[in-house]
Amino acid sequence: MTFEKIEGLWNYFYYNTNRLLNLLSVNIFFKPILKFYKSVGILKGEKLRQAERNFSNVITNQEKGFNTFFSLNYMVLTFAIFLGTISFYIVKLGQITINGELIYFVVGLPIISFYINWFFIRKDDKYLSYYKKFKTEETSMKGIFLTITIHLMNLVIFILSVFLLSENQ
Repeated sequence: MTFEKIEGLWNYFYYNTNRLLNLLSVNIFFKPILKFYKSVGILKGEKLRQAERNFSNVITNQEKGFNTFFSLNYMVLTFAIFLGTISFYIVKLGQITINGELIYFVVGLPIISFYINWFFIRKDDKYLSYYKKFKTEETSMKGIFLTITIHLMNLVIFILSVFLLSENQ
């Protein structure tokens, strides 16, 4: 697998994580609040359109939106858990004793994960060119479901690994 393919997959995963967060924030938070404000007569006409534009600019904006921050953090967390799982296997199967150095794993893995994600996604705003590419392609809910599956499977594998490997002591 070439570097460009890995970068493309990473950004596809990031893109779908961001799409998922945008869908959730619009459908769970924004639409019910907007419906309530419309029902009590607070937002009408131009104020309603302004509220929709403001929400789009603050939350779902692809360049500086609130959800881009959370999308990156989900990617960092998922990759840190993946690195933690691999580290756990190396420590357990290699019969390495860590003693008091566990703090290095707890602090080091998220830092490593952040820099890897920053390199693949945020450096030189690479994600914006991938966003344009993915937006022009036909994107379906399959990508979002694949993203959810990868996030959850990563977490489940980590929990099972900790449980199963700690039983072998």
